[in-house]
Amino acid sequence: MGRADAAAANQRNRDRLLTDAGHATIGLLLASEEDTTIVLTPSKWLSWSSSTVAAAVSELGGDIEAHPPETWFRDLEDDG
Repeated sequence: MGRADAAAANQRNRDRLLTDAGHATIGLLLASEEDTTIVLTPSKWLSWSSSTVAAAVSELGGDIEAHPPETWFRDLEDDG
């Protein structure tokens, strides 16, 4: 997979996973840092804290007050 293919795959993933608020905040951070795509199959999921991510998003110009972390991601259970 070339760089352009990876960028397109990363954008598709962001479009699938992020809400409009997510694109306006964490999407800025992801788009600025993502340059690789890795495909994997997880065996379990862990949670994470958004406080460090929120600080980085804020530094990139994301409006955390208008779009708090709990509004960033779509509910994938609604996808069927």
